[in-house]
Amino acid sequence: EDLPADVVHLDIHYMHDYRVFTFHPERFAQPKKMHDELRALGFRTMAIIDPGVSAVPYDVYDTVTSGDMLLKRKDGSAYTGKVWPGATVFPDFAQAKVRDAWGKFHEPLVDAGISGFWNDMNDPVLRVAEVYDPLQEDIRHKDGSHAKMRNTYASAMAEATRTGLQALRPGVRPFVLTRSGFLGVQRHAAVWTGDNHSTWAHLVENVHMAVNLSLSGVPIVGADVGGFGRGPGKYGAVKWRPPAELFVRWMELGSLMPFYRVHCTLYAPRQEPWSFGKRALDVSRTVLRRRYRLLPYLYAKALEAHETGLPIVRALWLSEDVKRDDEFLVGDALLVAPILEKGATKRTVQLPAGSWIDWHTGDVHA
Repeated sequence: EDLPADVVHLDIHYMHDYRVFTFHPERFAQPKKMHDELRALGFRTMAIIDPGVSAVPYDVYDTVTSGDMLLKRKDGSAYTGKVWPGATVFPDFAQAKVRDAWGKFHEPLVDAGISGFWNDMNDPVLRVAEVYDPLQEDIRHKDGSHAKMRNTYASAMAEATRTGLQALRPGVRPFVLTRSGFLGVQRHAAVWTGDNHSTWAHLVENVHMAVNLSLSGVPIVGADVGGFGRGPGKYGAVKWRPPAELFVRWMELGSLMPFYRVHCTLYAPRQEPWSFGKRALDVSRTVLRRRYRLLPYLYAKALEAHETGLPIVRALWLSEDVKRDDEFLVGDALLVAPILEKGATKRTVQLPAGSWIDWHTGDVHA
């Protein structure tokens, strides 16, 4: 379809029975060969990793259980929850030895050719599809209660992933993506905004969350373009295809975010740019090409964020007294005013001081 692309994201279905750090023996029978072929086409892969370890005998489970590396109950037994594999146990990432072991677990996936990793369910989710208060669970870390340690759990997992990749691939900059984190998580990972919904309301929230995460010191941010699920609750992952208009508006917005991917629940019709007809495909192609033209600028702004702390996505009031929350700046030179309402064919744009050039026409506006 002549759509520029770099990365294929592998969700939990690449695993063998949802056991982390494994490949499905049939669907991914030759992962090294697959990655060699993808790399020849210019593609890399990102693989999802959850902290919940399947409580069945295999290398990862055997290591964490025999090495005193798990979250425990008051009586000293391992805390057992329920995530995608069924019964699961959870590493205690507050321990340095656990972070070191977790980093080493990535070796077979790295050897197979996976380039980056995204950490999901890492709040952590203890009992999937259940309503419960995680701070009331009977859980102990080596150095304190789960209530004390919970907010740092995902950041410690991201640190373990980053340092593990640096050890496995010296000289190669790691890319780690995380759903959750604590202050300082930007040292280890980019952040995406989790399982959003295919709604106009969540398109608006994409803007607000990206701006606020950026103000919180996290420069590489983004949301699942098109929306992941249908809505909240146990059955919110079952959905129909979103309207083409909503998908296109999300493609336009997402293409100007630091992190950009289309992602969708398994329990839905396909949600790629070619799933919505020729017009949607044509617009998607246009905004993707624009993003690729802007990549040198985005990289420059990532460096600036690293050196100064200024975010890539910036609230307008960072540069002057402009209080609109439906526009934002990318760096200091690119003003983004996305269409966020169903059926809209025009919108008001407030320009900060200076001369602004319309990307599409070249017209200059004061």
